[in-house]
Amino acid sequence: MNERNAHSLSLPLPVVLWGVVNAAVESRAAGLPAEMYYMDDDYRSLLNTNLLGAAAVTSAFMPLLIASQGRVVNTGCLTGLISIPANAAYNTSMSALVAWSESLRLSIALRFFLVRDALHAIT
Repeated sequence: MNERNAHSLSLPLPVVLWGVVNAAVESRAAGLPAEMYYMDDDYRSLLNTNLLGAAAVTSAFMPLLIASQGRVVNTGCLTGLISIPANAAYNTSMSALVAWSESLRLSIALRFFLVRDALHAIT
């Protein structure tokens, strides 16, 4: 993309952002029970995608969300509330996403914008 094309993509001011949907969820097949209780690349990858990805996207749009009193919807899984066996890394990442959403909702969002979770069923 050259400089001329980049300018043509600029948004008119004022920009109104209706909301952000954090829908990137990574899942992995469960490992062997003895292998899933230590920190490995699965934990890092799942936490980076399922928690830190949602936090980074929301943070990037925070000024627009506050200005427009927009919405944030974080998609996750019921394993954030009810853990299932042999799935420790995924359960941990979903629990962290649910906790982060709740913290965001209680600390910042009550004054500025709405935060909701959309949790899909355990399959």
